[in-house]
Amino acid sequence: MQHLHHNVKIHQFAAGLVSLQLPVGSKIGIVAPNLYEWAVTMFAAAKAGLVLVNVNTAYQVSELEFCLNHVKCAALIVAEKFARQDFYQMLLQIAPELERSAMGQLKSARLPLLKHVILIGETSKPGTVTYDDLMESATAEHHAAMHAISSKLQFDEAINIQFTSVKIVDAEDRIVPVNQRGELCARGYLVFMGYFKEEGKTREVVRYNWYHTGDEARMSEDGRLTISGRIKDMIIRGGENVYPVEIEDFLYTHPDVLEVQ
Repeated sequence: MQHLHHNVKIHQFAAGLVSLQLPVGSKIGIVAPNLYEWAVTMFAAAKAGLVLVNVNTAYQVSELEFCLNHVKCAALIVAEKFARQDFYQMLLQIAPELERSAMGQLKSARLPLLKHVILIGETSKPGTVTYDDLMESATAEHHAAMHAISSKLQFDEAINIQFTSVKIVDAEDRIVPVNQRGELCARGYLVFMGYFKEEGKTREVVRYNWYHTGDEARMSEDGRLTISGRIKDMIIRGGENVYPVEIEDFLYTHPDVLEVQ
């Protein structure tokens, strides 16, 4: 019953997002702690054909402004408050026009692409619509449009894992022997295309269509992968590789040690 209730909420909110009439592939941001609405939004955005951008709740005003412009968010879902952060007031510092805007009609000089602000809370504030109101505003037409979008190729269909490869390589990009540690690399249609507007960083991690994850791993004889840490965390001492997990495991052997990090 809980799963059914959760699925109904996802469909309702996805239809609400469709009612915003954003083009498929548009970015919507969410800045909120671990709330129920966060989980619903994650699945609903996908069903509505939108790209969800998870915004750090610790961001200050300048960081929030940069993030929203950098990824071109057309809509933003915000928790009213979290810890010491008042996200609505932060938005007003960036876009004072919000206070005088009708819902969905924001025209901000500093956030030119942001049009919709959805507030997680019981009452709306100027320029916003509440999360629940957007969910309940969806019509049968919006639900039909949402189902048309989500009925296309799904994540769990076998076709999505065709032509997928992984390998473990050394510092020279050579495949290492079985059970030897190296960097985990992946290739296939599931691999991301690159960092948004960061061509330099993309070239660092995607080489010859292989994504270098930065994870230290080894592969067993039967193809099972074990990730043991991060390559950058590895210590080279006297020409020998020292892995943090080995140090942690050794420290755990002492009876007075409760936790190692």
